Amino acid sequence: MKKILSLNEDVLSLSNRPSYRRSRVKSTRQSDLAFEIVVSHYNENLDWLKQHSDECCVYSKGGKTNAPQPPLTSTPLPNIGREGHTFLYHIVNHYENLAKVTLFVQGRIDDHVDMTVAEMKAKALTTAPGQVTTYPFRELELFEHWEGIPWEKYPCWKRWSSMTMQKMQETPLELFQKYISEDDRVPVAIGFAPGAIFAVNKKTIMRHNKAFYQRLLHKMFLGKMAHVNPETGHYMERFWLALFNPSEYVQWDDSDVSNAERNPDGSSNANEALNISFVQAGQQSPVKLSTFHPKFTYPIFGEEECIFGYQGLNITIRFAAHNLLPNVSVKSDKKFKTVNDTKALNIEETLSEWLPDGGFETPAEFNHKIQYDTSARDWKPPGELIESYQSRGRSFEIWCADLTDPAVQRLIDRIQILVSLFIEGGTPIPLDDQDWSLAKWRIFFVYEKLSSLTSSSTSPYSLVGYCSTYRFSTFRPSLRSSPTEGKPPLTFTLPLESPTSTNSTSDETTEAFTLSNLPFRARISQFLILPPHQSHSHGTHLYNTIYTHFLHTSTCTEIT
Repeated sequence: MKKILSLNEDVLSLSNRPSYRRSRVKSTRQSDLAFEIVVSHYNENLDWLKQHSDECCVYSKGGKTNAPQPPLTSTPLPNIGREGHTFLYHIVNHYENLAKVTLFVQGRIDDHVDMTVAEMKAKALTTAPGQVTTYPFRELELFEHWEGIPWEKYPCWKRWSSMTMQKMQETPLELFQKYISEDDRVPVAIGFAPGAIFAVNKKTIMRHNKAFYQRLLHKMFLGKMAHVNPETGHYMERFWLALFNPSEYVQWDDSDVSNAERNPDGSSNANEALNISFVQAGQQSPVKLSTFHPKFTYPIFGEEECIFGYQGLNITIRFAAHNLLPNVSVKSDKKFKTVNDTKALNIEETLSEWLPDGGFETPAEFNHKIQYDTSARDWKPPGELIESYQSRGRSFEIWCADLTDPAVQRLIDRIQILVSLFIEGGTPIPLDDQDWSLAKWRIFFVYEKLSSLTSSSTSPYSLVGYCSTYRFSTFRPSLRSSPTEGKPPLTFTLPLESPTSTNSTSDETTEAFTLSNLPFRARISQFLILPPHQSHSHGTHLYNTIYTHFLHTSTCTEIT
């Protein structure tokens, strides 16, 4: 379910926000809670929670005189917004370290629930992602008063309207469509649990980003709605289930036309918004050889894989197919206006940590470089050609080189963002390490050797994939008790500054030494075949070539 926000509306003006004691909330907060009970308290007796005090996060709105007694502790909040304000406040302030499952309750529940806390916990822990666990006495109720709650019509609601109530100018339907729903259709009804007592999984909450809950908190309970009894508090009681699980708790009128694709809140799915292309010089302008989406983007854009602040977002990372020169282009239909501390994600700045500086020139400049690079026709992959093969009537080559080669470093610096986008847990290789450490890395590139070239600036090489390997030096004690007669023992000091060294007590020069002289264990580290070339046996060819290469290296003792 997408989060709804009109980007033209100043929804985050927080100048009237109450002063919260946020430091106290976070001071003893654990980051790996399996279960937590969030309690919205005023002056109710919380003895029913004492045996579970270590699992409770109590927010008290009744002042010092009504604060719960030990062993329970509490965080004071201003008495506004009913339980909806409390629950949203908790989500916003603990978004990064929510419990795996959170049970939201009011200070008194015996008028809505006939279960012990232990029973409620056991039921809550069964809550799967995408689901909401409820605890009503009776069946869930339906809410269908989209033009406004008729407070005086129903006796059970009269007591709320008899209190001073801050009325909301927008109707429930307008709020639902703008902040809860995924489109402009009018629901027939939504299900809700009276008392707003429910359990929800962390992953379900995090389907919406933090900014979504901040906007909802402000719209419903801050500013002019910062009131002890705002009408929006009753609306949120009815909206919770539809917010977290619309497929089960929202009944749509199928005759309405869906508008789900509008994505009006500006939260874009990063996996869908990001396009990766490989290009080469064409007859008049660069042409695409392939385009694909990443497998995941959480290492770059966060666990939710969402990008806030844009409508119609399109991010394209283009690579020159031969030398992997990158270029980033960001386009959108609309960008969210900065309001106070809330602003659209700076995509270029975010990606700058993953790509070299040259990747952010204008698309026109990039196109000119690709189209008029006269050196491209003669370009070859760095290192040594160690294997050639045919597949489906096309020619491919495998090249091998150490990471100390500056040309190899340039290629890896440009392309290893793909490691984080396609290899689970993959991390970039630190290229600023010392040469003796970089020498332990050996890189294998797979390139297609193109036979048909469209222009004088078209390179015959196009990347298919690559693999990085690391050589762990091994120590094998010699069985000899003394050096061979006439030959001094092989000695060295890291870092290696010269292939030869002179004995300090004589003019003799010892045997030339490099890391390749040492026995080593070869480990395959990062192995990536680009999506357009997968299922064509290139991985098999690359793996067998790496195996054969190290098998015939005399100092290699093991391949893993």
